[in-house]
Amino acid sequence: MQEPPSILVVDDEPNNFDAIEALLCSEGYALNYASNGRRALEQLHLFKPDVILLDVMMPDLDGIEVCRLIKAQPEWQAVPIVMVTALTDKADLAHCLAAGASDFISKPVNGLEMRARVAAMLRIKRQHDELEMLLALREIANERRYASLAAAAPVGIFRTDLAGRCIYVNQRWSEMTGVD
Repeated sequence: MQEPPSILVVDDEPNNFDAIEALLCSEGYALNYASNGRRALEQLHLFKPDVILLDVMMPDLDGIEVCRLIKAQPEWQAVPIVMVTALTDKADLAHCLAAGASDFISKPVNGLEMRARVAAMLRIKRQHDELEMLLALREIANERRYASLAAAAPVGIFRTDLAGRCIYVNQRWSEMTGVD
């Protein structure tokens, strides 16, 4: 059985989490809560979110900075971040997007809009994950094809890693050099 999508809600106001929970509880998501940006950053590996709903205006670290810090970590770059904000100025919204946010939603949050945006972001994340898996499978197939061709080659073949260490020699190379 597949695990439900994980959503991390980051907001310094517990009532806002309660409101989002009420809007999304019927969707079957695993909802997790972080009460500030630092806690969210510390708990990313614990929650492994598929989508992050991030309040913009928080004390200490604001949502834009938290977004920037999350997106600076390669393992979280593919996770969509939806900024939840009372800001309406286009420049502020542009700052959210420039920090790495995928989308934003205005407060007060509308249930229909929230569910639609979360579903869209989960769809994007799922497509990304499927593409990553296909690329990994393609890489494995390419490696197998290379190994098969190299093993049958009538010439000596060796391969090194970026550090210059030998990581592969074919049979012909071994016969020619006496090195395995």
